Amino acid sequence: MSVYTEKARELGNLVLESEQAKALEAAREAFHADPEAQPRMDVYNAYLQNVQTAIDSGVMTDEQYASAQKRMAEMVAELKAYPVIGALVAAENAFNMFVNQIMTILKTTITGEEPGGCSGCSGHSHGADCSGCHQ
Repeated sequence: MSVYTEKARELGNLVLESEQAKALEAAREAFHADPEAQPRMDVYNAYLQNVQTAIDSGVMTDEQYASAQKRMAEMVAELKAYPVIGALVAAENAFNMFVNQIMTILKTTITGEEPGGCSGCSGHSHGADCSGCHQ
């Protein structure tokens, strides 16, 4: 095993030991232990699948699509209002943000870019003005 693979596994294990990962695991356990949580998600997923099938088959009008989008937004709000599901969504978001921060650090370290910079200017580290690429 190369040193790079070993370090990647070490980083992965550190991520799994993080507070964000622990909170996500606890939220998942609470979700699976709640007898109402999965059925609520199943109703939403079935509706989403039906909408996707209608879109794919071309039978949904623009008006029906707008109505479906509104209903999906309402359903998502209802799901997030349910405490166990809301906690799971929040934990997933926090974990994803944490992992994205790590990925950003890896990318900027590898490419030499400053965070927030663009690939063409290396984050202005060379002092050049590239205001045209930051719109």
